[in-house]
Amino acid sequence: MLPVIAGCVLGPVWLVLTTVELWGMGGLLAGLWIGLGAVLAFAWQTNRNSRLEIWPECVRYHGVFGRVQELRLEHIQGFQIRRGRHERHLVFVPRVKIHKPLSFALVLERESELLEWVTGQFCDLDAERFQSEMQTILSDERLGSSEAQRRAALHAAQRYSRILNVSAFAVAIWVLGYPQPYSVAMAVAMAMPVLNLLLLLKSRGLIRFASNHCSPYPHTLLALFLPSLALLTRGLSAGHFLDWEQFWVPFAVVGTALLGATLLCASDVRNRVGLMLGASCLCLVYSAGFVAHVNSFYDRTKPAVYRTVVQSRHISRGKSTSYHLTISPWLDLPMAYEVRVSRAFYEKHPEHSVAHILVYEGVFGIPWYQVQ
Repeated sequence: MLPVIAGCVLGPVWLVLTTVELWGMGGLLAGLWIGLGAVLAFAWQTNRNSRLEIWPECVRYHGVFGRVQELRLEHIQGFQIRRGRHERHLVFVPRVKIHKPLSFALVLERESELLEWVTGQFCDLDAERFQSEMQTILSDERLGSSEAQRRAALHAAQRYSRILNVSAFAVAIWVLGYPQPYSVAMAVAMAMPVLNLLLLLKSRGLIRFASNHCSPYPHTLLALFLPSLALLTRGLSAGHFLDWEQFWVPFAVVGTALLGATLLCASDVRNRVGLMLGASCLCLVYSAGFVAHVNSFYDRTKPAVYRTVVQSRHISRGKSTSYHLTISPWLDLPMAYEVRVSRAFYEKHPEHSVAHILVYEGVFGIPWYQVQ
């Protein structure tokens, strides 16, 4: 097996070195495609031969590239079924961390027979966790004096979190797609994380910042994630920073304040290091978008005007189309600048045409400019 893998890895390298010398760039591309095809063909062949073996003492799985995973039955605590975009994976979870989990895709021929054997031999850890958390909710006296009231509180929390998440998705589409009126769209995007914090605080721990499919707790992760990305995208495209030195202080203050409020309102973030790191990143994304938008949109200072010339221009096409101009140096800048502009501005300014740079002081003292 190792010689085959080595051949698939070293073969493309040899082809690249020889084809470049003999046939130039066309040979280089041919060599790369042949090498990639060899690797994919080998992966496809080994995937066809993948199989699961159940022995009296262990479970063994032969996967792609000949990889073998094995876990003894007495070392298995239970199982989980993790749902991906295209397929499900069965995971055998070991009792202790010194043993690695055994995971494989549920694309086997005798899948129903396998699941029947698994459910009869081991406990469903996801179902156990769901029941445990549900019991915790139904015994929480803060949510009501009776079990019926606590169930009603849970259903209400699920409804409110669903409304907030759907609203966050709609706001992100609004801001990124057609932000009119602009001031209202951006204000709503800035307000969504605040509404999220208020809902987390009011729920008394019933609504979580983030949760998975095997938890009865609703979550409002999208209420921070989607508006923050939309706010950052629009905030940075509205104006271009001329100097980043003054950016970091308001960026750190807003991000730290939002993270502190999140830690105060969301108990699950305080108790999980990984979730705390993720929340920190989202708070910084929101902070960057907030500072960029407020610094430019609410700036009422009189701009300084500079003259420049369009040296070149190009259109970038992909999932979205953007328009770019390269303008000559201005304001003692050492080199030409490439800026992103609107389609209308791009069509009105061919190469060697004159444009004007408007430089503003910024609400936070961060100088920024627009091309007109």
